[in-house]
Amino acid sequence: MNLLIFRIFSAVLLICPLIGYSQILTNSTNISITKTWSSNTSGYTYPISITVPSGSVPQGGFPVCILLHGNGSQNLGKLAGPPMLSQNQFGSVLNCHILVAPTGFENSWNICAENSDAPDVEMINDLINNLQTYTNVNPKKIRVLGTSNGAGLANRIFIENKNSGLDIVCAVVSPLNDFQYHSGNFYKPSGITDAKSSYCGYDVVASPLATRKYLSISNANDPIIPYLGGTSVVGANFLPAETAAFNIATFKGYSGSILTSGTTMGSPAITEYSYLSGNVVHIKGTAGHAADATEKGYIKGYFSNCVALPIVLLSFSCKRTQQGILLNWSTANEVNSSKFIIQQSIDGSEFNSIGTVKAIGSGSNSYEFTDNNPANGIYYYRLQIIDKDGSSSYSKAVSVNFGDQEFLSISPNPVKDFAIINFSKTVDKATIAVYDITGKTVLTQAINSTNAYKLNTQTWTNGVYKITVHTTRGIFNAKLLINK
Repeated sequence: MNLLIFRIFSAVLLICPLIGYSQILTNSTNISITKTWSSNTSGYTYPISITVPSGSVPQGGFPVCILLHGNGSQNLGKLAGPPMLSQNQFGSVLNCHILVAPTGFENSWNICAENSDAPDVEMINDLINNLQTYTNVNPKKIRVLGTSNGAGLANRIFIENKNSGLDIVCAVVSPLNDFQYHSGNFYKPSGITDAKSSYCGYDVVASPLATRKYLSISNANDPIIPYLGGTSVVGANFLPAETAAFNIATFKGYSGSILTSGTTMGSPAITEYSYLSGNVVHIKGTAGHAADATEKGYIKGYFSNCVALPIVLLSFSCKRTQQGILLNWSTANEVNSSKFIIQQSIDGSEFNSIGTVKAIGSGSNSYEFTDNNPANGIYYYRLQIIDKDGSSSYSKAVSVNFGDQEFLSISPNPVKDFAIINFSKTVDKATIAVYDITGKTVLTQAINSTNAYKLNTQTWTNGVYKITVHTTRGIFNAKLLINK
């Protein structure tokens, strides 16, 4: 009997596969998620809108972006603002993603003092798990983008969700509030949020996934969420926007100081503060309590994966010269390219912008850039390629060894009055140049065959100086500290 039942079951599977097997997500797919909570025991079924791109499915499946509306809005119509799927919101920005837009209970999301006490984080967890079952969905590229109240939920999801397939979270116009981050830790609520409780009931230390990328966008002129932090009319105290991003970067392994200057791009202009090679990025703009065209263009580039810039980078190389390190690159098929931002790293991981080259913007072109007077050591360089709509991509990194620390040494260092430049091998002819911290030339001296050179620093002021020695063996560098 058991064998007969097995054969019948197997035959049924061949004719009628199990529900969920080889299913395709479409515009008309009905995803039904119902949640109950103490003040709504009858339950709430979240309306969910879905838009699937036309055309063939990319290898690995479409990336998906879950769009979270602001307070008082909804994704099935228009109340306080346009629905997130509309073309003037994010429908055109992420048009190569499957867009999934749920609507919260009472058109809001539960952060603290909203109309809703719904378990929205649990709903999003269930939604992500559901989306990952469809064969035209890339289960490793699920993204969440929220604006205003939806950004508050996006921040909760970044902190609380443990699904590794959620690879990017973007919070627009709402940085972390002090419920979500206080006392040096991230927090989540142990139960229902309560505006009368300390930190609204966020009382359990939480650990976000370190592998997840994070993008925050805040505006210096936002009339609702103070860019510099503090109390807001929405009933929460917010961290300063730049500090919030820094705290996330530090949690993810960044060990430096908070960035005090960034890269300006686009029109309207935005400023990018990028940590950990773009794994955590904060954008400062001037779009009030919204996102402008440049900010939306940046989101498009940051989510990438199925967004290819028109430019083709044919080559990119660097070499040591007497002037410094010369970078050369060539392009093809330039269409609406804006500029190249040159980025440098001393470890191949954390990059900083050191210059900009304007793109010609059409056709095939060659470019160069010189990193003048770098200190001794190995350097890594890459290009950030910026399109006119704010989209960006990065080249592969190239490296060069500038100087030879074993060949050149200085003693004593720090020095007061005199220092000796020592060479491990005799130099026949050489030129020594000394630069102060501003790049101004302090000394230029030609020398003949020698193993050492005495440097008179009696009249030099305290500070860091760069020593460059040009020899037939190459260019060598070192740093000298004057401390009298």
